[in-house]
Amino acid sequence: MSYKKYKQHKRKNRTKTRKRGGKLGTLKRIMDFEHSPIIGSGGYGIVLDLGNSHREAIKLFKNVEDCKAIETEARIQNRCSELFLGTEIGVPKLTFYRQSPIHYKNVPYLCGIGMDYLPPPLDFEEQVHMVLGYEGNDIDSSWGTRTSEPVSSENPTRGFFASADTMKYIWTQEGSSMNFEKMSYLMGRGLRTMIDAGIIPIDVEWVWSKGKPWIIDFGLCQEGKVNPEKFLLKGGSEGLATDIYWPRNEDFYRGYYTLSN
Repeated sequence: MSYKKYKQHKRKNRTKTRKRGGKLGTLKRIMDFEHSPIIGSGGYGIVLDLGNSHREAIKLFKNVEDCKAIETEARIQNRCSELFLGTEIGVPKLTFYRQSPIHYKNVPYLCGIGMDYLPPPLDFEEQVHMVLGYEGNDIDSSWGTRTSEPVSSENPTRGFFASADTMKYIWTQEGSSMNFEKMSYLMGRGLRTMIDAGIIPIDVEWVWSKGKPWIIDFGLCQEGKVNPEKFLLKGGSEGLATDIYWPRNEDFYRGYYTLSN
């Protein structure tokens, strides 16, 4: 059963629309972005699928003056890619970064961070986010940059935000050994691994691709030390308490506190 048929069967009285969706250093490359589709967006800017033979994605930033932000984010993502290498959690490998102003669809951006492209699972046409700590009525749908408005050409997609039930369906269809309990544990372990490595995981996102969970979007992360227990209890941009991705259950807490002394 395709996901579309599954969703229609599961929610007969709800209508949802899914839109179509190395070494760290600077690198000068000649690129034409105009025909590259948007596969992600947010307050920072947009992510494009370059559609090249290397299957790269590139993150473009709205703030064309903030070159330091690109350097910091690239460094943190590179550290995390190495930190989770060989584990059950993935972080997209950087392919390049540079600090050059460009235009995409006549809008100025700062370019940008290149990384491995993460294809969506099954018949999805955009990135699938695992929001296991959220039960709002807009779950199992595409969210736009402005979440209060429908996805459109003027309000590009952030991705498809999947419930625990939808993730269970994906895992079953893929023949994956993943389950809700294990995913909860991995989220806890992953966040704590970053904290113990001196990376504060502020507003990171969890997506499913290529048969495993991936952590993406390190734009608000910081390098430094934080008390793990206090960080878990704080909300907003100072902690994890209001984060929508992680489930509030015993398996998450077991993973989060496994690495504590």
